[in-house]
Amino acid sequence: MGPRGEHHGEHGQQEHQQGPGERAAAGRVQQDASQHAAAGHGHVPERDQHRLRRVGPVAARVADGGLQEGRQPAPAEPPQHGGHVHRRATVAQHPEPGRGHRQQQGAGDGQPHVEAADDRWGTAAALGLRAALALVRGDLDAVARDGRRSRALFRELGDRWGELPTVSPLAVLAEIKGQYARAAHRQQEGHQIARELCLEAEVSARLSGLGRLALFAHDFDRARELHEQARRIAVEQGYKYGEIHADMGPALGARRSGDIDAAETHLLRIGAAHADVSSPAGDHLLHAELGFLAELSGDAARSAAHHLRGPRIARSLDESRALALSLEGLAGTAALYGRRSGATCAALLLGAAHARVRVPSRRRSSAVSG
Repeated sequence: MGPRGEHHGEHGQQEHQQGPGERAAAGRVQQDASQHAAAGHGHVPERDQHRLRRVGPVAARVADGGLQEGRQPAPAEPPQHGGHVHRRATVAQHPEPGRGHRQQQGAGDGQPHVEAADDRWGTAAALGLRAALALVRGDLDAVARDGRRSRALFRELGDRWGELPTVSPLAVLAEIKGQYARAAHRQQEGHQIARELCLEAEVSARLSGLGRLALFAHDFDRARELHEQARRIAVEQGYKYGEIHADMGPALGARRSGDIDAAETHLLRIGAAHADVSSPAGDHLLHAELGFLAELSGDAARSAAHHLRGPRIARSLDESRALALSLEGLAGTAALYGRRSGATCAALLLGAAHARVRVPSRRRSSAVSG
């Protein structure tokens, strides 16, 4: 599955509002376990042990989508004019908090209409939007199909601005598949286009993308340099999402290089500095990373407190890789038990995590067929 969190957790997680009941329940788990750890107890509280023990038998259900809750797709929207569809495609590349699900429901329905009208530009725009939204729901086949066709059409038309929104989905797709050289090539293409068009926010996004790839290659100095450049540009442009994305880079790099204290400092600063724009996707990654750090420190209580929040948020995101990241974190927490039952639970969870990134959920299949 690769180093912790490298192939799932960050990409394709778009924002969806978390209900107050979910937040309260998750908060209670975190507060209880954290207070227990602060009191000096070295073991996981009994109530959290019970929750972890329950996760093992549930893992088999996770593999076939058993934790997914069925939801009917929204009715199709009226046909959209090609230009309007493309404006939506541009916004969809970096959705605003809370817009993930609303955007993906019915947002690509204009494509058949512009295609029937022999509007090649409108078709390319709609396909680009569909590729971006396919990444939101984890439909990698659709990302490849629609993203590549959109890029090819825009290249035929000589429209570099239209091609740019296809860069991120296709780069992330290559990254997810472990094709890092291809992912870097895509990000570099996007960086060049953004520079040519003086689109500084996009320059920041592409630099962060290249920074993540440098992390995977364990080139930590290069990753730090790229993320610092990305953050500086994002701040200058008032691009909050880009600033947060760049800020996360040094935190991820610190954990991967073994500097646990620095990683925790970065993560806590991110959580405090950007609390006003936090989203379920961002919260999920933040708690996953804090959970991994606690696990590396041997702190089972704090690890459980963070990782037990993950599956609840991942379900609200309806993104398989987010759920896989949560299960991977829980597996590490279970392994801290040091007993046979913990090892068995960890193995089940890792198997379920692997299945979640390979087997489409029932809801995703219905969304694709629709």
